[in-house]
Amino acid sequence: MKRNLLIFLSVLVFVFVADRVMNYYYDRAPIDKKMALKGEISQTALTETKETPKAMGKITDIPNFALNSLDGKAYHLDDFKGKIVLMNFWATWCAPCVVEFPKLLKLAKAHPDMVVVLLSSDIGRKNIQDFIARQPQEIGALTKLPNVIIAKDQRSAVTAGIFQTYKLPETVILDQDGQFMRKIVGDIDWLAADIQDYFRKISAQRED
Repeated sequence: MKRNLLIFLSVLVFVFVADRVMNYYYDRAPIDKKMALKGEISQTALTETKETPKAMGKITDIPNFALNSLDGKAYHLDDFKGKIVLMNFWATWCAPCVVEFPKLLKLAKAHPDMVVVLLSSDIGRKNIQDFIARQPQEIGALTKLPNVIIAKDQRSAVTAGIFQTYKLPETVILDQDGQFMRKIVGDIDWLAADIQDYFRKISAQRED
């Protein structure tokens, strides 16, 4: 009984501390980012707004960081040169992330010339593997697409260390030269028509 009470109290303390930390970063976020955190910026913000570096936390110097996918392959950011990169920061315990997960995979299928990186903040690789194993067969098959990379972020070195992401989900879009384009705070409908048009447009710009 005492052990269960101790576990319960520990969970309460963890939830309280996590909430305080999130509020700390929210209070210090720029106005545009606060609106996104509240869900007041719709998915059309991706195609219509002109963000300033300060407003959207623009990263101007992205290192050639390394990733190790769940299937054991090693990647560096430079490996994706010449392709649009969508990097989604997520976790299996994050409800909005779980909703986004299949949509991002379907987005990757619709845009095979784009690389979709799903970088998880889960504690262990097994949590991610078990999550994928529970997906419907159709979604599980999409995780094996050649332009989909699912990886665990060790100690949030990329998520927080490089891209300054502290609340999931968030997504960063990089251009064909690995340079920052946009950062989206929160979940959006990646299969919406305007989002599809946006990716077709930025892919065509390089081809032109």
